Amino acid sequence: RREVVMPLPLAPLPQLQDDKPLPAAQRGIATHRALGALDPAAFTGLEGEALGHRLQDALDELAAKGLLRRQERSAIDTEAIAAFMESDLALRMAGSSEHRREWPFTLKVEGGMLLQGVLDACFLEDGAWVLVDYKTDRGEQDALKAKYTAQMRWYMRALRDITGMPVKEAWLYLMHWRKAVQVKEDAPIRLRPGASLPRIASQDRIPG
Repeated sequence: RREVVMPLPLAPLPQLQDDKPLPAAQRGIATHRALGALDPAAFTGLEGEALGHRLQDALDELAAKGLLRRQERSAIDTEAIAAFMESDLALRMAGSSEHRREWPFTLKVEGGMLLQGVLDACFLEDGAWVLVDYKTDRGEQDALKAKYTAQMRWYMRALRDITGMPVKEAWLYLMHWRKAVQVKEDAPIRLRPGASLPRIASQDRIPG
């Protein structure tokens, strides 16, 4: 059994050389980077303007440290992140004794193939994991759930197999819709003979 590797500290980023608006893919990457750096516990009990001001300050601090480029900081949908911080998932995450963000993994699956990915967030609750994956796509909710269900099932299997602890819930948090959508599994996903592994390490970073 391989241990989940603790993520390295976020390194400062070089500034982009122009002021062109960021494309959707880069906005999604910036949103994930911000969510990975922000601890929901820092926003517990805040709402409305108080939450907005605290979040603005936190994002400005990330930019000052070089963890967000200037264009990325301007492009981030602060209201969408604020909505997540007020959500039940964020409150549960903040109240957990152990939660992880931006957690890379490597899982050996059928045929000796290696599956690599990054878990956006997970936290322990009553001795089991709750998995959260952020999506910045603007598609319809049912279509997004269908698109990412297989990916989430691989994440559930990886988290369960590597840590040896059960995964009781898995959620897609749709940033555009400000809504959490649960993904369930009847059985752990497996790789069919002759099939290739999905590219899940990048799918959750580049909106479709």
